[in-house]
Amino acid sequence: MSHMICSLRFNKRIPERQFSSSTTKSEIDTTKTIDSSISYISNEQKPKNPRKDINRDATAEVIVQKLQIELKQLESLHDDKVQGLEAL
Repeated sequence: MSHMICSLRFNKRIPERQFSSSTTKSEIDTTKTIDSSISYISNEQKPKNPRKDINRDATAEVIVQKLQIELKQLESLHDDKVQGLEAL
């Protein structure tokens, strides 16, 4: 398995598989289809754009901040509700 990962990472070529005599034609066809799909996907990967990562991180940070504010508001509402019930 690690040989396959290395081949994808460095030369993006999947080594030919060796099949045993007990392997059925359908298993061979399925394996070859999977191998060709992996090869296609690895060739289609584009280099990462660091700007997209920064934007994604900034967006995630804004979402977290909004959720923290909402949580504080809900906690405050809960505390007010508990105090109201204690007064009764």
